Amino acid sequence: MYRYRTALCGLGRRTVVWLRRIVDRCCLERPPARHASRVSFHAGTILLTAFRARNRAIKEMTDRTSAGGVGVLTTDGIVAIVVAAASTEAFINELAENIGLYRQNAADWAPDAITPGMAAASEAVFDLEFMHASVTEKYVAASGKLGGRFNKGGSVYQDFVRLIELRNAIMHIKPVRPGETHSGEAITEELAHQRRAIRREEIGGLLPWFDRLQTPATARWACSSARTIILALLDLIPDTSTDPLGLVQNFYRNHVGFQSEGWD
Repeated sequence: MYRYRTALCGLGRRTVVWLRRIVDRCCLERPPARHASRVSFHAGTILLTAFRARNRAIKEMTDRTSAGGVGVLTTDGIVAIVVAAASTEAFINELAENIGLYRQNAADWAPDAITPGMAAASEAVFDLEFMHASVTEKYVAASGKLGGRFNKGGSVYQDFVRLIELRNAIMHIKPVRPGETHSGEAITEELAHQRRAIRREEIGGLLPWFDRLQTPATARWACSSARTIILALLDLIPDTSTDPLGLVQNFYRNHVGFQSEGWD
């Protein structure tokens, strides 16, 4: 009886969410966006913070091994997951805002700086934000408007989805009762199969999924997944005469913090 009630309640919740999105899309009108005179790309700093956590995790494990230590966990693995995921959400929101700002404030002196595809991608992100859609939906919609819709079955997009789901699992963590599984368990198993997270059979099979994520390899994966999906979207931004996103492109492609595991 409990199983049927749980399934019915789950279906009910999904139906309510679906209906809400339909109502938002059909019955509510998003107000026109009014942009400020400048926008800051805090997303880059957030991603660098995740990479710093990755570097700390690597250094901690290296120092521990050199000193003959036996500990295998580094909490910076968790930090890297949460912060890297946050950076992807900040990036897509700031990208849309930056494009909208340029359209609003630079139309007179640089009318060709923003292509129709860039404008459509920005508006799509604003629409999805208004409808409280997920960050993964924003990336798919933006990539589609830019002419290169992400392959949802591809490794780049799938790693991005797993990163966001794992971040959500960590942020909404709760004790697991007998007979239940946490949403983070399955993703941790995948990462363990890839030799990134600690395998279940290691350390006597006693570590919960949260602890098994605390490795330098998991931190590397989280940071790489976040930067890769961002670069994949930037790859779709066309070159224009004014190149309003040139500094952003250069930052994500060439900053030393993304290249060196010894950078601090």
